[in-house]
Amino acid sequence: PRYTATQYALFSSLAAVPRTFINASAGYIVAETGWFLFFFVCFALTIPGMLMLPKIAPWSQK
Repeated sequence: PRYTATQYALFSSLAAVPRTFINASAGYIVAETGWFLFFFVCFALTIPGMLMLPKIAPWSQK
């Protein structure tokens, strides 16, 4: 692909944005709910993305 390096740079930069905004609130959320619920919710939020992986980024080329 022609724009692979550009896309990688852009998306890796965008991946840092949520981390910046969530840092401050994560401590408050853990203090209110506890570590178990915090990690369980984080895990649950990853499920839709994991289910979409085979469609978006297939392992084999067809």
